[in-house]
Amino acid sequence: MQARIQSRYAQRPDASVWASLGQIEGVGRYLQQADAAGLGPWLEKLGVNSSSHAVEISLRENFRQLVREISGWMPGQWCSATRWFGLLIDLEPIRIIVSGESPPAWLQGDPFLGSLASEAATWPLTELAPVDGKGDALTARWRTIWRQQCPGMTARERRGLAALDSLLPIAAYDKHVIAKLDRSFRHFSGRPIAVFSFLGLVLSDLLRLRGELLKRIEFPGMSS
Repeated sequence: MQARIQSRYAQRPDASVWASLGQIEGVGRYLQQADAAGLGPWLEKLGVNSSSHAVEISLRENFRQLVREISGWMPGQWCSATRWFGLLIDLEPIRIIVSGESPPAWLQGDPFLGSLASEAATWPLTELAPVDGKGDALTARWRTIWRQQCPGMTARERRGLAALDSLLPIAAYDKHVIAKLDRSFRHFSGRPIAVFSFLGLVLSDLLRLRGELLKRIEFPGMSS
């Protein structure tokens, strides 16, 4: 497991790559350079004419696929905790669904979220629905279930999990959160906490990529 996670970790773009990408104008050139920088697997369904809706849906689907893949690498008792952790990317739209608010236009086109919006008796709504749709309550419910699904750990691991928990949910790119996730990944190498830290890093990267793409789609000619 660790060798595969480490290999994926090594493929993440560093700060200098993000800085270079930030200077690029236009969606087409940005996609081309991002592909060359190693972000290609996240962009395979996107093109120069992709809409903001396509960006929202495609990046979420790619993250879910990664979570499914990595959960299959985990020791049996950690699979459900890994799968539950993957819901982080969808907590806000799930909150909207649970609360009955008007959903964003792209949501119905998302295979996973669209199915939740039309069928409430579906995982994970069956686990999260007891809350009233308020963001803090939903996040607290998600966090409680995640911690319950993490099997027996050493005292050191429990402290590490608590530190990681304090960084969640990840709703936007934050360089300070990135630094803490990176330290957690290195400190708990070979342990499930490193996997959660890695997924947090990937989610942060995707949120950053999402922002850069949406900015260029909605405001052509703009760079960072």
